[in-house]
Amino acid sequence: MNEIELSVTATPAEIQGYLESKVMKPLSTPVGIVELDDEPLESVGGGTTGLMEGRTTLNRIDDYDINVHVIKNLHGLNFAKYVPEFYDCEDRAFWGMAHLRHFLPGVPIGVASGVAQDGPIAGKPHAVIIIWRRGPGGDIVPEFWDPLPEHQGLVGFGGIQSIVAFPADVGKINTPPIVNSLNGSMLVYDRKRVAYRREDLLNYLRTAPYEKNCVNAKLHQKSSESDFNSWWSRSDRALWAFVHARRDYPGCPVGVAKGNKVSGDSTWLVTVFYKNDTGDLEWTYFDPKSSTEVKNFNPTMIFI
Repeated sequence: MNEIELSVTATPAEIQGYLESKVMKPLSTPVGIVELDDEPLESVGGGTTGLMEGRTTLNRIDDYDINVHVIKNLHGLNFAKYVPEFYDCEDRAFWGMAHLRHFLPGVPIGVASGVAQDGPIAGKPHAVIIIWRRGPGGDIVPEFWDPLPEHQGLVGFGGIQSIVAFPADVGKINTPPIVNSLNGSMLVYDRKRVAYRREDLLNYLRTAPYEKNCVNAKLHQKSSESDFNSWWSRSDRALWAFVHARRDYPGCPVGVAKGNKVSGDSTWLVTVFYKNDTGDLEWTYFDPKSSTEVKNFNPTMIFI
């Protein structure tokens, strides 16, 4: 979300050198820069995935103490170096959200974009982790936690534009403090992305090396198999693959999509944008559960 530092005409070698100078070495050499447009869905600047009602927000929220469990584990994460645009505030916030959901399945947590109210970037656009807790009157209220190293912790945050909440329930509007749904649209945080070879990204998703070599592998452990299976969802699986791909291929045009397969079944997949042989932008979908590419998928919501 900061000033763009890499030209759209940069060569693969220049892109590689730039990322390595920021201590973010990709697993393979980039092939160029792409700019996302308004396909396959119309892009918007704000909205929410919605926070699932019922057993998760009303019961699971009481299973985890925000200080003892949530914040303690967030402080233990390696959020990587900050790279303007290509691995910036929302990438780091998604990293934290995905790992908290894996370590504490079912915890209501999200990524909020808005304006920092305090700290070194006060008054500037920013993205942080949003955590919900039960207030004194029993209402569900948000807290904001910033991964920024020099200002890490609970912070003031306002001007909320978007909230990608988990456990997600597209169409619901109970996501304090905003209510407008992202259903039917695509939330694009940064239009400029680093392009990698299509097969490199798909092979990475197929083999899932992050399950063993992630820098935060200790937080891949499960509190219990039954607890994990009950609360870690298809949307979590797609989020999990997305955050690791984005970190190992910094800036890659990979996102998370909800939609319907040709069978009519609703599910969550990873969406992968890439350059075709003529240099045009195309996309495909990948199911991390079956480790297969999905054809004829109809997306109803994407964040990338």
